[in-house]
Parts: sequence; structure tokens; C-alpha cells
Amino acid sequence: MSLLEIRDLEVNYEKPDGSLLKILAIREFLLEPAAQVCIKGHSGSGKTTLLNVISGIRTPSKGSVKLDGADLSQLSEAGRDLARGRNIGFVFQTFNLLAGFTALENVILGSVFAGDQNEEDSVTQKRALDLLEKVGLRERVHHRPRMMSSGEQQRVAIARALINKPKLILADEPTGALDEVNSRDVLELILSLASASGAGLLLVTHDPAVMGRFSKVIDLKNI
Repeated sequence: MSLLEIRDLEVNYEKPDGSLLKILAIREFLLEPAAQVCIKGHSGSGKTTLLNVISGIRTPSKGSVKLDGADLSQLSEAGRDLARGRNIGFVFQTFNLLAGFTALENVILGSVFAGDQNEEDSVTQKRALDLLEKVGLRERVHHRPRMMSSGEQQRVAIARALINKPKLILADEPTGALDEVNSRDVLELILSLASASGAGLLLVTHDPAVMGRFSKVIDLKNI
């Protein structure tokens, strides 16, 4: 069974005059467990919309999105939020860290999204510390975002995405806000940690350098 299965998907936007503007249409897309796939497309092509639909942040106008056999479009908003927290790790271009939280607290926060209210649990804390060490930030655990570089903030975001051992990692232009050196390092981290965890990886980008690190690159307009 595919980890991710999308069929006959449409996302439409209703214009002020009542007519519909189709912003995304996918006939079929399958992602196998542990596969690493890059989807390319120019700005405004619907890449972020696609990831938002896959994660349940947005519901499609038509079609189905199944994650590990469960159709997300059939769940309530609360159900989609819980499914996302438990099964999906999301790495955003703009990091989305809480400014008042330390690196450790930002990573642990990911466990709350999965319904774990015990943030002080020693197992959760140990896993968060282990992840921060894996991304090279063991000495930054008590630093807040303003005390870290952009590259360090994205490393925290990667650790947060992995805290719940997700089945699927979604990455939305994860190197877009970084310089060339940090872009390369962050991309290698995402690829290696996804492989080590056995999670599937779906990354969207318009950057040829990022595409070059994937053996499978799909143009969004062709699916």
C-alpha cells in the first residue's frame, strides 16, 4: 500500500463574481513508504497548496488524499489536526518557530500537536535533545530563535518535524530563506535524517540545486 495516495484532486478558489479559479489539479500521485521525491514548479504553481492539502491544513474542492490508507478529507478539522501531528513532519521555508520558546521547547512543542500534553515527560525531552544533537545544535538548546542564525533556526525546525517519528516529511522550499552554504547543509540533513528514520519525504522547490540531490523529480504540471 502506498504511503500517500492522491486521486482526482482539485483545489478551487471562488472569485468575487462567483466563478471558480482552479489553482491545483492532480489526477493521480502515489508516494511509496520511505521514498524521497522532489516536486518542482515555479512560484505560484500550487506547490504550497499541495502540501497544505496533503497535511490537512486545507481541504480539497474535489478528490481524495489518503495517508497510510486514511482519507484525510473525510476527517473533521480536529481529526485532521491530530492526524497531521501524529503522522506528518512539516518543514517550512520560514521556520515557524515560536519566538518566546527555546530551541528545546520549540522541538518539544511538536509532541503536543500529536496529542501529547505531557511536555515534561523525560522520554520526550530526551528525544528532543537527541534530535537537536543530530542537527548539530546540542549547545543551542536554551537559545531562542533571535539568538540563532537562519540556518540554525531551520535545523531546529527539522528536529521539531521529527519529534513524533512521522511517517511522512513534507518540506516546503526548506532552503529558500538560506544562503548557499546553509542551503546545502540543511538539505543534506533533511535527506539523511529522513533516510535514517524510514520516513517518506516529499519536498517542493523551484531551485535546480535542490532538485539535483533527488533521483526522482516530478514537475507539478505533469501530475
